[in-house]
Amino acid sequence: ERCIAHIDTFLARAKGSVALNVRILRVPNIFQASIWRAARDIIGSVCRSCTIHVEAFDVSTSCVPEIAACLEQSTPRLEVLSVHYRVDPPRRAIWTLPRAQNLRKVVWTTDDAYFQWPGTETFPLVREISISITGFEEVDLEIAQIFTRCPNLAALDLDVDHPFASPTQMESLSLRRVHLQGDLASSISALRLPNLEKAEIDNIAEDDLDILFSGPLATASSLTVGNGIAIDIELVRALVHCPELQHLCLDADGEGEIQELFEIMSQPLDGTTTWICPRLRSVHIRDLRLSPAGDLFQKIMVFATNRTRPSSDNDAFVEPLQRLEHIYFEPPLSRHTSIPLDYGWVNTALEALGLSTALIRVDTFSIA
Repeated sequence: ERCIAHIDTFLARAKGSVALNVRILRVPNIFQASIWRAARDIIGSVCRSCTIHVEAFDVSTSCVPEIAACLEQSTPRLEVLSVHYRVDPPRRAIWTLPRAQNLRKVVWTTDDAYFQWPGTETFPLVREISISITGFEEVDLEIAQIFTRCPNLAALDLDVDHPFASPTQMESLSLRRVHLQGDLASSISALRLPNLEKAEIDNIAEDDLDILFSGPLATASSLTVGNGIAIDIELVRALVHCPELQHLCLDADGEGEIQELFEIMSQPLDGTTTWICPRLRSVHIRDLRLSPAGDLFQKIMVFATNRTRPSSDNDAFVEPLQRLEHIYFEPPLSRHTSIPLDYGWVNTALEALGLSTALIRVDTFSIA
C-alpha cells in the first residue's frame, strides 16, 4: 500500500514523460496485482516508452488480462511500445494495441500472442515495426494492415512461421528497409515496395526466393542474405529479378556451391545480353575460406576481372554494366586461434584490378 501511494503521488506530480520497464520472470507473486495496476496507470498517463517483458515457465497464470488492461487504453504520450511474451505452456492471446497517436515504434516478440488494431485508427508517426510471432496457427489480416495503418512506415522486421491472410495487392511508398524471416513469401508476394533501399533475409525456404525477389524485394539497392539460405544456383536465378541491386552481402558458411554464383555472374546469361544485377558495385562475403590454388579463387578473379574490365571485343557486352568498385572477403576465424585468417594475398590480386578491398558500411537510409 505504501508503494501504491508513492506511485500515485509520482503520477500526480510528474511533469514530463517517463520510460517504464515491466519485467515479470516469475508469476504468480503476491505483488502482481499491484505491479500491473501501477503499470496500467503509468502507461495511460505519463509513459513515453514502455517495455513489457513476461517470461515464465511451469506456472498456472499467464498475465493475459493484466497485459490487456495495460494496452487497451488511450496512451496520449506513448511513443515506443515493446512487448516480449513467452510462457510455458503457451497461452494464446490477442491484445489490442493502445490508442496512441504519438506512437513511433513497435516491437512485438511473442509465442501464440497476437495483436489487433484499435478501431479504424491510423498511426501516421510510426516509422519502425518489428514483429516476431511463433506458434500461431492462423494469422489473420492484421499484419497486412500494417501498410494502411502506418502510412509512413520506413523499416519493417517481420518473422512469422505461418503464412497470413493478405489482400491481392499491397503497396508501401514509404518503406525503405525490410528484414524478412520465416514462412511468409506467399503472403507478401503481391506487396510492392517501389522505394525500397535495403533488404535482409534469413531462414527463407529455397522455393520462396524467386517469389520474394520478383515481388517485394525487386527494387532493393542493398541485399544481405543471412543464415539458413544456401548460396547456390537457386539464389543466383532469383537475383535475375533485382536489376537495381548495388550492394550484395552473403553468408557463405564455407565454399558450398558459391562457385556457381561467381561463375554465372561473370558474364551475361546464356544466349542473352542480360547480366545478373548489372548495377552491382560492391560484394561482401562472410565466413569464406579461400586458398590461392583453389578453383573458387580462380572463379572469383574471373568474376572481378569481367566486372571491372569487360572485354571490348565481346559482342555480347551490350547492356550497360556498372563497374564493380568494392569486394571484401571476411574469412572465418582460424580453428587454432582467435585471429582471423590473413587474406592479404587475395586483396593484392583484387587491388591490381582497381578494386577497393576495405570493408565499407552500406547505410542507404536513415530513420528520423
